[in-house]
Amino acid sequence: MAPQTFQQDSDIPNLLIFPPGTNVTQTSLYQDGAVFLQDKASCVPAFVLDPPAGSSVIDACAAPGNKTTHLAAIMGDTGHILACDRDAKRFETLNSMISKAGAKCVTTQLADFLEVNPKDHSEVEYILLDPSCSGSGIINRDEHLTGAGTTKESIKRRLRSLSGFQYKILCHALKFPNVRRIVYSTCSVYPEENELVIQAVLQKNKSFTLVGFMPQWKQRGLPIFEEASLCLRANPEENGTTGFFVAKIERLI
Repeated sequence: MAPQTFQQDSDIPNLLIFPPGTNVTQTSLYQDGAVFLQDKASCVPAFVLDPPAGSSVIDACAAPGNKTTHLAAIMGDTGHILACDRDAKRFETLNSMISKAGAKCVTTQLADFLEVNPKDHSEVEYILLDPSCSGSGIINRDEHLTGAGTTKESIKRRLRSLSGFQYKILCHALKFPNVRRIVYSTCSVYPEENELVIQAVLQKNKSFTLVGFMPQWKQRGLPIFEEASLCLRANPEENGTTGFFVAKIERLI
C-alpha cells in the first residue's frame, strides 16, 4: 500500500486498513472518536455476533471497550448494550472509550459477569464473551507462562485455572433465559482455552450448538472434536493478525 492511502477490508465491513507506520492517532477521525484502532482478529467477535438494530446485548468482559463500541456501531447506536467489567482501572478506560465514541446505547456496569443474575435480564438475546485468557496469541503477552522459571507443570496449572474460569463463565452466559447467540473469543493459541472449553460446555448444555461463519476464512478450529471446524482461528503467519480464536454458539429452536 502506498503512503497516505487506505483500503476497506474484504472480510469485515467498516474495517479500514492503513499502511504500516501510519500514525492514525494524529488524525481528526481518531481524535474525535470516529475511528478506533483494533487488530483485525479482534474485530471478528462483534461482526459475528451481529446483533440487529434495537437488540439487547451484553458485552460480558467489556474493557477496554473496542468490541463494545464496534457492537454499538453495528447496531446503529440503537437498542441497548450492557457492558460489564470487574476491574476498576480497566472500567475507567471502558467509560472513556464509550464517551469518546459517543455511544448512547451503552450502559456500563462495574461488575463481575458471574454475579450478574440472568433472571434480571430476560430481554438479552445476544452476548459477547471475551474472558481473561493467557494472551498467548499476542507477542510477549504469555511470558508469565513461558518465561524464565516456568515449567511444563506450572504452565499446565495456569491453563487449568484459566480454562476452569472460562468454562464457568461461558456456562453462565448460556443461563440467560432468552439468549439466542453467544460469541466466545480469546487471544490465546492454547486449545485448553479454546476448543476444549467449547467442547466441554456444549457437552453439558445440549440446547445449544456451534454454528459456522466466515467460510472464506481458511484457518479453522483444531480437529479436537467433530464440530471444531466451525470455529475460527487466526495467526500472524497466515492472517497478519494476533493469535485469536472465535466460536459462535446458538440456541437450538
